[in-house]
Amino acid sequence: MTFVNKYSAERLTIDTNLTFIDDHSNVLYKGLVIAELKQGGANEKSPFKNLMRDYSVQKKSISKYCLGVITLNEKIKRNNFKPTLLYLNKLLKAS
Repeated sequence: MTFVNKYSAERLTIDTNLTFIDDHSNVLYKGLVIAELKQGGANEKSPFKNLMRDYSVQKKSISKYCLGVITLNEKIKRNNFKPTLLYLNKLLKAS
């Protein structure tokens, strides 16, 4: 889903139920929501940022492409992604 703010240079994209598929496996991240906020100005006020702050949702950075690659290929080194993977696993177990 994509939402565009009519009053400021802001766009919010929300991805749910990410699924990664290759010739050997199919992985669904059920319950995971990735929200990506893009803004024209760094100091612009954002209703979405305010909402996430009010609910104590921490900002994290992740590449959906890299997540798919490391999810589907066990041979790829995961050291750089380990903190993010641990955080995702913690979130998914809590849901």
